[in-house]
Amino acid sequence: MKHIGLWFGTAALVLANCGTPALADNSGYQELPGGCGTGAPPSGQISPGTQDSTGKNCVNATVSASVGGFQPSSSGARMTPITVTTSDSSGPLPTGAVVVVSNTGSNPIYANVNGVAATTSDQLIEAGSWFAFTIPSGVTTLHAIATGGSSTANGVGGSGLPTGAGGGSGGGGGGGGAVTAVSGAYALGSIVDIGTGSSPAANTVNARLATLATNQNSTAAGTSASNAQAVQGVTGGVNIGVACNSGCSAGTPSTVVTNSLASGVVASQVICSASCHLTAWHVAADTTLSSAAYFIFLIPATTDPGNGAPPAGTLCYPQSAGIVAPGASAILETWSSGLVIDVGTGNCTSITESTHAYNIHGDKY
Repeated sequence: MKHIGLWFGTAALVLANCGTPALADNSGYQELPGGCGTGAPPSGQISPGTQDSTGKNCVNATVSASVGGFQPSSSGARMTPITVTTSDSSGPLPTGAVVVVSNTGSNPIYANVNGVAATTSDQLIEAGSWFAFTIPSGVTTLHAIATGGSSTANGVGGSGLPTGAGGGSGGGGGGGGAVTAVSGAYALGSIVDIGTGSSPAANTVNARLATLATNQNSTAAGTSASNAQAVQGVTGGVNIGVACNSGCSAGTPSTVVTNSLASGVVASQVICSASCHLTAWHVAADTTLSSAAYFIFLIPATTDPGNGAPPAGTLCYPQSAGIVAPGASAILETWSSGLVIDVGTGNCTSITESTHAYNIHGDKY
C-alpha cells in the first residue's frame, strides 16, 4: 500500500505542471538601444536575437502590400459644398478616411483638415483643381480660405488612393482658359499684355511691335522719329538722307552735276549758292589738264572768284600728272558761305584757271 500511494503522488505532481502554461522567455536577447537595425550583438556573444528598448523583437523580413484606388463611402460620401470667403470658412467633412476636396470656383483656396482656422499657409487648391486629404482621427471639419474673391469647395469622402488629373487652367488635365493670378504673385512687369485687335492698347506687346514696324519704314528726309530704330530722322541726329538731282527743297540732300563731256569743259562750278553741307565731290580732267600737275580748289564763295590768291578758308588739293578723275567721298563739311569748285594750274597760293575739266559735281544737303 505504501508503494501505490507514492505512484499516485508522482502522477499528481506531473498533472499539476502540465496544467500551468509556459511563459515566453526573452532572456538572452540583445537589446539595441538605437532601435532595430542599428547594430548587432557583441562579437563572441551568443544571442537568440535582438530587440528594441521596449522589448519588441527585431525581425528581418520583406513585406509586400498593395493600395486600392479611391472608393467613395457607401453613405455620407458627398460633402455639403462650402462657400469659401477671404476669411476662414468651414463645414463638416463627409464620411470616410480620405476626402477629395475640389475647388469649383474661380479663385484659389487654401484648406486643411487639422481642425484649425485656415490661413494662406495651408494646402493650395487652384481654381478647377483638387487635393486629397487623409483625415486625422477625431477631425470632423474642413477649414478653407480664398484669395482674390470667394470660391466654392466640394468634397467626396471615401478610402484608398485617389488618382486622376488635378490641374487647373493650363495644368494637367485642366482647361486652357484665362488664368486668375493671386494678387502680388508676379513682380511688376514680369507679365506683359499681348494686346489684340488692329489698335492694341498702349504698352502692350503688339502696340510696341506696331511702333517698331512703323519706325523701321523709311521716314521722309528731314523728319524725326522718337525711336532709334528709325532709319532716318532720329531726334538729335544728323540727317544723311538720299541724294536727288532736282526739285530738292532746303534741308534735303541734293546732287549738283555740272556739264557732261558732250557739253564741253569748264574751269569751275558753283556747288552751293548758300550755306550747305558737302558729303562728296568729284572732278574729271581732260587729257590737256591731266598731262601735267594741276590743282583743285574748294572755295568758300557763291560765285567763281577767278584767277589770283584764293579766298580765306579755301581748300587746295594738288593732283599729280596722269590723274584723270580725282575726288573725295564720305566727307562731311559745312560751307556756310557757299561753295565753288575750281580747277587750274600754278600752285595752291595762286589760282590760274584752266578750262579743261568736265563733270565737276558735289553731293550736298
